[in-house]
Amino acid sequence: MQMMPMEDLRQSFLQTVGLKDFKRFLAGLRSKTRLLAWQETLWKTFQSKEPRAPSEYSDIVRALVRPDRIPVTRSQFLANPVEYWHSPYFEVETEWLAAAWENEEFRDSVCYEISNSVSKTGEFNLCAITVEALAGVLSSEQAYSLYQYVARNAERSRKEWSPAFFRFFPQAQGKISS
Repeated sequence: MQMMPMEDLRQSFLQTVGLKDFKRFLAGLRSKTRLLAWQETLWKTFQSKEPRAPSEYSDIVRALVRPDRIPVTRSQFLANPVEYWHSPYFEVETEWLAAAWENEEFRDSVCYEISNSVSKTGEFNLCAITVEALAGVLSSEQAYSLYQYVARNAERSRKEWSPAFFRFFPQAQGKISS
């Protein structure tokens, strides 16, 4: 029997086992030379539903551990934006971040990430990818609420980080002046 195409295999495995187990399974493959007992059980369950899935460890790794990221749909992302945004395994469209901002858990996670970077370094270098992605999609209200969060939580002088903030989020500057 011919093995199923890699992209189909990855999508099917993700849908079968769910996001949490998918990420855990992949993380466990990175430094191993065989599947662990829990991975074998999960893989055998998947194989029972998808007989074209590979059985050899090297084929499983080759099919699942790839440098390209798995595209997700907008609805998948918005159902669990924290897990998808902070994962190296998935490709997320930055336009979806404005809608995800309405999700309190996502907003809190991103605000914490940015505030933590400013707190530690006085800059946005630890969260550059997130800040650059948000810069183009947040409304002035959303950018202003981010500014307020960082100001309350970063434990750094606003003079130290706000010039860089306004370079990323010029739409917030008018809100802060008023």
